[in-house]
Formats: sequence, structure tokens, C-alpha cells
Amino acid sequence: MFIQRRSNIHQGRYKMLHAISQQRTTMPLSMLSDVHSLRYKVFHQRLNWQVPVNGELEVDEYDELDPTFIVSQGECGDVVGCMRLLKTTGPYMLADTFPQLLGGKAAPRDKNILEISRFATMNAQLQHNTKGISEITYSLLQKAYLHAVNEGVDAYVMVTTTAIERYLRRMGITTERLADSQDIGGVNSVALYLHIDQRFQAAVFRPSTPTLLH
Repeated sequence: MFIQRRSNIHQGRYKMLHAISQQRTTMPLSMLSDVHSLRYKVFHQRLNWQVPVNGELEVDEYDELDPTFIVSQGECGDVVGCMRLLKTTGPYMLADTFPQLLGGKAAPRDKNILEISRFATMNAQLQHNTKGISEITYSLLQKAYLHAVNEGVDAYVMVTTTAIERYLRRMGITTERLADSQDIGGVNSVALYLHIDQRFQAAVFRPSTPTLLH
């Protein structure tokens, strides 16, 4: 039986965000469409990445593997942020699309390690803290932490840019490189481990950040 997990994140004078984790095949079609639409706007339009598109939706072959999505929604149900979680025991982006970022090492293959990919947030007029971190980002990473704890996940891996690597460190999240960064399509890219531990929890649940209400 599937149970949709929902968490509320209070944002002071701003609207309430709702963060959920849900498998793709059980998501309402309207929410799923909004997720792929947001990815289109971020990766195709804003960043001008060479990603597969279908109309105004960004969809790739990994979406056919029934991944889990973490979705951040505004008070009216609008999708303002998302990330995709893939099992590393099957096909996933680091192993099968960007193996050069492994530096010749074997790709992680572990039921307790998931890959974060397609991490996207919209340019919304939402509160940022003094470090410039948006509350949408906090909502997604807080839910990612809770999902990991609930599912027995020890770590996430992700392919990202060195700019996002610095962004995560600015949040206080400890990152571990699997290998040196490389230029991919004109973008300095890197593969990272994000270990699910007390440091990760403390970084995303700082007293000065919005707090998940249970």
C-alpha cells in the first residue's frame, strides 16, 4: 500500500510549502505534468542544456524506471521544486550517462545508495536566508533527508556543477567528491556523495531555517 508522505514547511510571511515523496507511477497526472514542465523551464529554457523534450515537457529514459520524486508545492498546489531519486542497483545517470565523472572507479551499486538527479527549483519570490539559500531548496533537502531515514538510505550520489557543490557547502552540507571535476558541455561538473548523517540533518534543519511540522 502506498502512503503519500507530506510535510509542511512554515515560511513566515510567505506561503506554506508542502514537500512530498512519491513514486512516479502513483503520482496524479497533473502533478507529474507540472514536474516535467518545471524541468523543461529550468533545464531547457533557463540553463539551455541539451535535454530531451516532448512539447514543453522534459522527460528522459530514466523517468521510465518508476523513480521516486520529491516535490515541493506551494499553498495552492503549484509545483515549485522537484528532484528525482533513482536506485543505484539499476541504470542511473552517473553510471550510464556520466561515467567519466567516476575517474575510472566503479559506479556505486548499493540498495542503500540512491541518486539525486533533475534537481530543479523555480525562480519564485520566496524568502532566502542570509546565505542566499531559498526555502524551496530547504524543503526539498529536508524531505530528502526524511525519505532517506524512512527508507534506510545511507547516502545519495549526484552529478552536479561545481557551483552547486559550493552552494551545498554554503548550506553546511558535507559533500564528498567521487573524482575530480571535469568539463562537460562547457559546464564544470562533478559527482558527489551526500551522506545521510547528523551533519546533513543539522544543515537542512538549522534553527534559522523553516522547520518541518510533523
